[in-house]
Amino acid sequence: MAAQPALAAVAVAKLLNLFKQSNLIKACNLHQTCILYFSTGHNSSKSFSSKKKKTIAVQKLLFNKTLLEIRKTKLPYLINHGLKTDVSFNEKIDSAVNEAFLRGFKKIILVGDDTPQLSANQLLKAAQNLENNKLSVGPSTDGGAYLISFTQQHFKEGVLKGLAWQTEQFYKSLLLNITNQKLVFTQLSELSDLDSESDIQQFLKSKPFLKFTQLLFNLCIYQKIQVIFTFFSELVHKIASQDRGPPLVA
Repeated sequence: MAAQPALAAVAVAKLLNLFKQSNLIKACNLHQTCILYFSTGHNSSKSFSSKKKKTIAVQKLLFNKTLLEIRKTKLPYLINHGLKTDVSFNEKIDSAVNEAFLRGFKKIILVGDDTPQLSANQLLKAAQNLENNKLSVGPSTDGGAYLISFTQQHFKEGVLKGLAWQTEQFYKSLLLNITNQKLVFTQLSELSDLDSESDIQQFLKSKPFLKFTQLLFNLCIYQKIQVIFTFFSELVHKIASQDRGPPLVA
């Protein structure tokens, strides 16, 4: 009779081992996925205030908020600041994506730095969708998109070709590409991006209870710039210390 519990224990151990292996394989596959953080803060034409110092402060706040969410995912990421000045915006995007593929990644989650409501959960959902060869698209309220995920094969087939970047028609042009290529995709929740001082004022009114909103309010209304920088610097540093490696900057 004692042999039966022993056999059962062995069977359970084997099942647990298979489960661990399955999770490990899934994790390895996910690490073929790279979050490509495309930021234009360094040379952006956006103006959040008549005061240049405040505009720079808002750009840094937005940049750090998205970086915080990216690091929470524990996925590999690349930061590209779009510093090339002799090429068009779509050429900058193509160059950044190709750089990620040259580094060995097979799947890309492309995000910008102007959507403070972007969350780590949305990024992880996009990564999981890519495991099933499914794209994810996050539409912005102004007709753009705050997140696009795709595989290397999707990119080669032209999912980003001919898009109306930085216009109100961008999302429609992206959906047209996806439809024409008969790709399976998931649409994420629609979010607001911040491109101007009026966008910020509207965001402050509509999202009064978010912690980030309070920080943004203090910055724009009370101009407590140094306090906010210190807070985010400490928070980002704390999460960065938990990363397995340094950030990858393209």
